[in-house]
Amino acid sequence: MKSTAHGILSDMEIEELVELKDCISTNLTHDLSLIPRRPLTGNDDLDWVRSAVDDYRIHEVSDERLAMLKYIIGRIQGKGRKSSLPVTQDMIERANAYPIRELYIENDYSRTKQRGLLKCPFHPDATASLSFNKYNRFKCFGCDAKGSAIDFYMKLNSATFVQAVRALCG
Repeated sequence: MKSTAHGILSDMEIEELVELKDCISTNLTHDLSLIPRRPLTGNDDLDWVRSAVDDYRIHEVSDERLAMLKYIIGRIQGKGRKSSLPVTQDMIERANAYPIRELYIENDYSRTKQRGLLKCPFHPDATASLSFNKYNRFKCFGCDAKGSAIDFYMKLNSATFVQAVRALCG
């Protein structure tokens, strides 16, 4: 579902996505209403099994559609319209080359150093636990956050991958 459906959805205009979201929501609500819950029998073991089977049937109907709804809603809220600028491999490489230390300094985080470590912006602990290496990667020994410049930007700004790449490419 992900590659084909997301590919098709990424080509749709926002108005089409809103219409599709409403249609999926209506159909999901209708389909779920058709799945009856079995009445309790008084036998705890039998009731537990029946409940588990009913839950499984509901998840079968809803999981894929809920994932698609989440993607559509994110697309509607996040972009507003289709982008004319695709993210290319070259853009990703340039974004990952952006110095992570500059992202850290630009956001003016506490520069208290303890054994070469800095205060991590991703968790409230005041202990310095963030480090940068010569390969332009970061690692926090407190919250275990780690990754590239794109990962750092995404986590720091609650941004999507595409937003981070575009921001770091300038």
